[in-house]
Amino acid sequence: PAIAPDMLVVNAPAPLFAHHLPLMRAANRSLAAARDRPLGSCVLVSWRSAPFNAGLLLLRPDHAALAALRHAVAHVPHDLDSAEQGLLNAVFPLAQAVHELPLAYNANVVARRCEAEEWEAVDA
Repeated sequence: PAIAPDMLVVNAPAPLFAHHLPLMRAANRSLAAARDRPLGSCVLVSWRSAPFNAGLLLLRPDHAALAALRHAVAHVPHDLDSAEQGLLNAVFPLAQAVHELPLAYNANVVARRCEAEEWEAVDA
């Protein structure tokens, strides 16, 4: 997996490979990521344009996906403020191209305040 430097790993990543990678392959997806949280309007920020968070990614090597990313850098409008996350979200729509990982794989600390029930479910 690709893990951002601001991530705190608290459990072994084995379920990513044992459970989510086979599901991702079966669905012919090149990317797995967690939905960006919080989903509601708890915080007044403008960076909520990204459906998934690029803090932890599970990637499957794919030449076509790499070509699409290279092309998109110059030709597809994307959020430059969120760096690679903006580009990845522009190229890989969550509903069609991304295997969605559970919140436990990328629980944003803002979600703890805004979506306490979901956060508590991760801790359980």
